[in-house]
Amino acid sequence: MLNFYLRELPYYKGEGAVVKRPIGVTVVAWLTVLSGIALLFIFLLFGVVALVGGPYSSGTSAQLLPIFYAPLMLAVFAFSVSFMMLVRAKYAWHSAMIFWIVFVLFFIWCYNFMGVWRYMLYFESGDPWYQYLSIARILFLPFPFVYAIGCAIYFSTKTPKEHFLREATKQ
Repeated sequence: MLNFYLRELPYYKGEGAVVKRPIGVTVVAWLTVLSGIALLFIFLLFGVVALVGGPYSSGTSAQLLPIFYAPLMLAVFAFSVSFMMLVRAKYAWHSAMIFWIVFVLFFIWCYNFMGVWRYMLYFESGDPWYQYLSIARILFLPFPFVYAIGCAIYFSTKTPKEHFLREATKQ
């Protein structure tokens, strides 16, 4: 019964033999799921801020809709790309590269809009609590760029390219 279902999947290669997915692709797929969860959290955070009135007096700004719904759209895109990576869909490699480019552009836009760049490497002095927050901020803020650029560089190597871009052989 399981062999019947396996034959329908694009990575089935023969009598019970399945093409092995590289471990790096699995790690990247799960990191993409985690980034989708983080983007859902950002969407919920933006929703809460919008409910209480927002940080600015101009709540009907033209940028409110892109700011509010962009994390939700990126989260859905992240979940679909990670699923495509796990089942080795035909256009998973291309979709993942597009996702990481859009992901980086979204965070560049957000950091510019929120004025985060000046705080990226600013280290607080004084109370140890502020120092811990500074260290957390320094470690957290570059994470989207490190994740997206690192995954794009890995997917540009030979192993993932061959895994996604070769045709699945069926007998």
